[in-house]
Amino acid sequence: MKINKTKEEIVQLLLGVVKETNLLRGKKDQLPLTPDLQLVGAESSLDSLGLLNLIVAIENALQKEISQSISLSDLSDLEDPNGSFRSLQSLADYVLQLMQKDVTGL
Repeated sequence: MKINKTKEEIVQLLLGVVKETNLLRGKKDQLPLTPDLQLVGAESSLDSLGLLNLIVAIENALQKEISQSISLSDLSDLEDPNGSFRSLQSLADYVLQLMQKDVTGL
């Protein structure tokens, strides 16, 4: 089975989730719609609950878009400023890695 999504497509999907999330946030609390959006660390605009809500929304969007269940619940590097959750770009890389793992079974 071939992965049919590129990193750019995954980034666009993630940006769409952020855009939807912004609809629920106050005007002063809007998240920037950029692939470099910081998800964790000092530069993040998200508190822990906001981040978890975003992760769940991303998992749901991935399920709908790619018809593949991707679990981002391995939060072991959530607090690592250099980990998979540091930005939308790094999260897109992580999603692609999980998609490849699911397809190959490795």
